[in-house]
Amino acid sequence: MTLLKDKIKNILEKLDLNKNQIKFYLALVELGQANLNEITKKSELKRPTAYRVEEELRQMNLIQGDLKKYKEKLTAVSPKRLIALVGNRQRKMRRLELEIKNLIPELNVLFADKKIKPKIELFNDEQGYFYLAEKSLECVEKEIYYFGNISDFYEIFTKEYDEKYYIPARIKNNIKLKWLVYKNKTTQQYQKQDKNFLRETKFLNPDYKINSSFLIFDNTLIFFSSHKEKIALSITSKYLAEMHKEIFKMIWATH
Repeated sequence: MTLLKDKIKNILEKLDLNKNQIKFYLALVELGQANLNEITKKSELKRPTAYRVEEELRQMNLIQGDLKKYKEKLTAVSPKRLIALVGNRQRKMRRLELEIKNLIPELNVLFADKKIKPKIELFNDEQGYFYLAEKSLECVEKEIYYFGNISDFYEIFTKEYDEKYYIPARIKNNIKLKWLVYKNKTTQQYQKQDKNFLRETKFLNPDYKINSSFLIFDNTLIFFSSHKEKIALSITSKYLAEMHKEIFKMIWATH
């Protein structure tokens, strides 16, 4: 029984039940049916605490009965209720996620209206690549510029991640992409799909020897070194971003 209690306790902790709620629930599971005196004695909770915890667990639909009727017995509901509790938690989190996503455009505009101080972030690991690349998915101006060696970039970012997460997320956020990349089998296939993927593709002169990449969006400029170095640098600067956008446009116009 001790091993089973430990397993149940572990599950209840993951469902964010507090220590007193777990004590009350486990005591009731062991007793099967019990009144307040029996539960208080078994769980070693004080009576005022037991009343409060009963109300909390009742609202979660984990117990049945009413302690306001002194002699009435309480019972723990079917273990299937725990599954339902998980389902309810997941639905609430999905609704919260949707609310936050719907609010992001307004928050981005609010932040964009503020004077943004220049900022530098430097990373030397793969997580830094993903973190900085995903910042572009919050783009206020809804347009990203990419220049560089996508094959080298995919050594870390990966083509699979791009196709299964980044591209769908970018499209969902209605963010356009202009990129200058080397011509290869992958980028040629991508070019054929440009219209459906909010993308414009142009190919770099193969005489250029580039093993790195950069992204520009809003007031942010991000450099990704070769995967051999794993250095990712983000610079938030209105003037540097504007300058590199103009450089990008000049190169774009010649291709």
